[in-house]
Amino acid sequence: MSNAQNLEDDIHDTLKSYYELALYDFIDFVTQQVVESYLNDPKGPVSFFNPTYVASLTSKAIEALGAENLDIVRDRAEKQATLARLKRAEEIALKYS
Repeated sequence: MSNAQNLEDDIHDTLKSYYELALYDFIDFVTQQVVESYLNDPKGPVSFFNPTYVASLTSKAIEALGAENLDIVRDRAEKQATLARLKRAEEIALKYS
């Protein structure tokens, strides 16, 4: 390997290390300065979600907030039905083996 190639590799390694550190610092900065300050703001989106607000919700509203997506519910039901059929098939196969 030539000296030029070694120098190129050293520069590449240095830049890669700098990039990784800079990326970590950037993510940390954005998390602390932007996201946390937005969420902790007195007029932010989380401020209304307190025990008083939750206690004032109706059962139907709480169910709507905590409900799963209908596609997921449907998917789970299909998979449970398939699993039940496969377990029954396994029982039959074991019975005759």
